[in-house]
Amino acid sequence: MLKEFELGKNSKYDDLKLKDLRKEFGILQRKINLNGCKVLILIEGFEASGKGYVISELVNDVNHKYVKVNEYLERKTSEKIYPALYRYWANIPGKGEISIFDKSYYYNLMRKFNVSGDFIKNQLDIIYNFEKDLVKDSTIILKFFLNISEDEQKKRIKDYLDSYKRALISQRDLDQIDNFKKYFDYYDKILEKTNFDFANWTIVDAEDKKNAAKEIIARSNKALEKLLKSKSPNILIKENNFKEENIDKKNYIDYFDGADYSKFLSEKEYKEEKDNLSNKLHETMYELYIKKIPSILIFEGVDAAGKGGAIQRLVRNFDPRLYRVVPISKPTDYEYNYHYMKRFWDVLSEKGKMIVFDRSWYGRILVERIEGFASEDRWKDAYDEINRTEKYLYDNDFLIIKYFLSIDKDTQLSRFKDRENDPNKRYKITDEDWRNREKWDEYALAYNDMLNYTSKKNTKWNFIPTNDKKYARIEVMKIFLDSAQKHIERMGRING
Repeated sequence: MLKEFELGKNSKYDDLKLKDLRKEFGILQRKINLNGCKVLILIEGFEASGKGYVISELVNDVNHKYVKVNEYLERKTSEKIYPALYRYWANIPGKGEISIFDKSYYYNLMRKFNVSGDFIKNQLDIIYNFEKDLVKDSTIILKFFLNISEDEQKKRIKDYLDSYKRALISQRDLDQIDNFKKYFDYYDKILEKTNFDFANWTIVDAEDKKNAAKEIIARSNKALEKLLKSKSPNILIKENNFKEENIDKKNYIDYFDGADYSKFLSEKEYKEEKDNLSNKLHETMYELYIKKIPSILIFEGVDAAGKGGAIQRLVRNFDPRLYRVVPISKPTDYEYNYHYMKRFWDVLSEKGKMIVFDRSWYGRILVERIEGFASEDRWKDAYDEINRTEKYLYDNDFLIIKYFLSIDKDTQLSRFKDRENDPNKRYKITDEDWRNREKWDEYALAYNDMLNYTSKKNTKWNFIPTNDKKYARIEVMKIFLDSAQKHIERMGRING
């Protein structure tokens, strides 16, 4: 893309006034806010190409309550306790918002030209899927790359070094001067590979910073006008991630039909097992902490299957400073404004710490599917989105353990009635529980689909029959110990 771009041509934006373009962008931004649209603008480019100037002009006349500007450079020490994508998820636009990224999730890919092919492929996959997921969630992405010549870059950096702006010049700026041609060729390749139909690049002549600002604001105005006239930018993506016809139905398991609900432990057996496991659980949690291994435990299951009790018995063996239990219920109005995965990224565990989700992102393909809160296309997209998110976290050293707790229909009815009759447990039973029970078969199908389509090699589901709570609680502990030890060994081999 850069190789075909000609610098120094007459700009069709020369006769436009910057102040008029800024004013128009401010008006459109307010309409974006009123219409609940989501906009992400990326400003990338060569060092000293004028990114800061362009962004300053872009936001000159906006309502700053709904416009967020974020600069992404090298990750700080405090940010390195989380995966790289964490800081970008934190600032994606919600309904009615515009997010502007100065540098972005492309920074990790673009900061050096002498990187391996495997690194490039991995980063390209991450970027493609991140942008696709946002666009499918009705976010429009505008990507601008500011292009300047080698001579112009040298001149600007020299001017900076001779002025009060010298503090802005980094070693990376100087490195790019010395290797401009290599960076040029590398950027050209990256731009070509990330020029997606649903999120394409616009190369901008930045030899004149004012004209560059004019072009970016004018093009942004045109894109926002188009967005306001259309229903959603996700029409740019034609394919659906999940195609049921591609699923191997021969290996599809009916977990409920094959479940053995007769498994049982006596009170004596339960106490012996629990006492035997307690110290091992405590030691293993500390080993995860010492080795800075982050972990996510996911508990899903049939209503009244005993998720809360199983979680409580497990975590009481851990140092409470090292874990957090996050109960997931209906999204708040604020959470509804964002991609459904954002609220989970917001509470992601740092290195050495644990997050326990009592229900999780799987609500997208369970309750949101059954109750119609998400369209069929969107909940089907979630299989792929969730699988990729879990793979990304696993690849970033996370221990992920997924539990599905199940009871049969008669046991559920018995527990519902017990809750209604016990004043101390009545808070646990709601009208919604009874409504969900009426949809038992629909939920059973959704559960089976979830268990089959999202159980992967390193993030498999552990299906636990829980008609006997004592048996289930011990199983949860044993699975944790086994999974944690295997993961610790894996990390030892990787870091070894």
